Amino acid sequence: MKRIEILTSSLLLLMPVFFACTIYEPIPIEVMRSSEIRLPMEGKQIALLYRNFKFPGDTLQHYYRDGEYLRKVKENQDSHLDSLAVISCLQGAAEVLVSKGSGPAPSVYPIDMMPEVTGEKIPALPPTLVRKIVRPSGADYLISLETFSYFYARFPGNQMEDEFRQVVLAGLWAVYDGHSGGVVDSRQMVDTLYWNKSHADGAGKELLPPRIPAIQLAAGVFGENYAGKFHAGWIKVDRTMIIPPLEEFRLAAAYATEQKWNKAREIWEREPRNHRWV
Repeated sequence: MKRIEILTSSLLLLMPVFFACTIYEPIPIEVMRSSEIRLPMEGKQIALLYRNFKFPGDTLQHYYRDGEYLRKVKENQDSHLDSLAVISCLQGAAEVLVSKGSGPAPSVYPIDMMPEVTGEKIPALPPTLVRKIVRPSGADYLISLETFSYFYARFPGNQMEDEFRQVVLAGLWAVYDGHSGGVVDSRQMVDTLYWNKSHADGAGKELLPPRIPAIQLAAGVFGENYAGKFHAGWIKVDRTMIIPPLEEFRLAAAYATEQKWNKAREIWEREPRNHRWV
């Protein structure tokens, strides 16, 4: 009997430990991102070009996902979609370059300036051709969207998940020196954009874009994200904060959520071991 009483007392003492829980909470914070493409851009004249290169097996842009089904786009249904997407992409890149103060407004060449070329590998543009292309604009750098592809998907949702839309984009960018004609940077880029029920207008109407507007919007962001690689700057990211089962640290987390970092820091500095980020 005494042993049972001792065991019961021990369980009562451990109950606060069992019922206390550590919370994992996402917190949006701003971090400084260094430039990924390190070129002297300030005061430079830039030109933007669409190379119009296609791989033979790149057919996804002629299909879209509708829930569990892969559907083919009807013939001539979006014959100008590639042009619309590229225009949005290059304009998005140009706007960011201007806003970051790289130099004069970039020259954007007509998207049909280069004929469509198909091949297994993308060779660099010949230096003589690069110099000829940039001569009218006097560009110090020619930024070329070498190849560009996209895929749209819509998911109807169910009892467990909300309806959403998605666009996956992939491209290859190259930067050519306008004076020597040589390649100074080349990189692949993949991006994904989502829209779900949280994207609504003031009247609460859901803004889930159909295929063509979604691809245009996503292409613009794709260009913006690439142009952002030329400059350092603050970006917003999510970090998961581990909050121990102590009231003062819950209070600190509340301050952090409200972006009141000085008040949160005062608590964290008193006992830094009791919180961490992942």
